[in-house]
Amino acid sequence: MVKNYFLFTTPTCPSCPPVKSFLNELEQRGEVAGTVFDVTKNDGYEQAIVFNVSKAPTVVFFDEKKQEIGRANSIGEIKSIIFDY
Repeated sequence: MVKNYFLFTTPTCPSCPPVKSFLNELEQRGEVAGTVFDVTKNDGYEQAIVFNVSKAPTVVFFDEKKQEIGRANSIGEIKSIIFDY
């Protein structure tokens, strides 16, 4: 079961706002919680390196044991992971 996520974005990414908005809706409904990292900032860049993220947007999903269980780059992929996991 998906418990939380890390979302990696950049300010100039045209695909990031819809993904961020969709995840915010899921959070407001209590379905998942997450952290957003701007990879143009030091902390975001460092986390992107740790998680081997090279594309924005990238969402890394974790289970209740904090193990990575999937990655997504679009709303369709997010839906597949959240609702089909």
